[in-house]
Amino acid sequence: MTRTIQRRQLLKATLGLGGLACASPFGWSMAPSVMASTPSFTDYKAMVCVFLYGGNDSFNMLIPADNTSFGNYRSIRGNLAVDNTKTIPIPDLTGTLTNPQQR
Repeated sequence: MTRTIQRRQLLKATLGLGGLACASPFGWSMAPSVMASTPSFTDYKAMVCVFLYGGNDSFNMLIPADNTSFGNYRSIRGNLAVDNTKTIPIPDLTGTLTNPQQR
């Protein structure tokens, strides 16, 4: 009976062996010297990516400024509505779709 190795099994085994090699006493004894030889950076910058996977509350991104529309917005959103005193006005909002089906 022949046994075939699946690609995922091979990758798991290879990564496991690599992890064991790093965690061996030799690997742990080498860690301080590797860290000491790494240059220190003073201007550290990071890029953070947040994947919302559909969790964006876009109804709170552009909040209506006029009283009538804001009243409708507040009645729809309830306790999730943003207070209109905490908004930044956008002077000229042009080029937005009135109907998303127009794409």
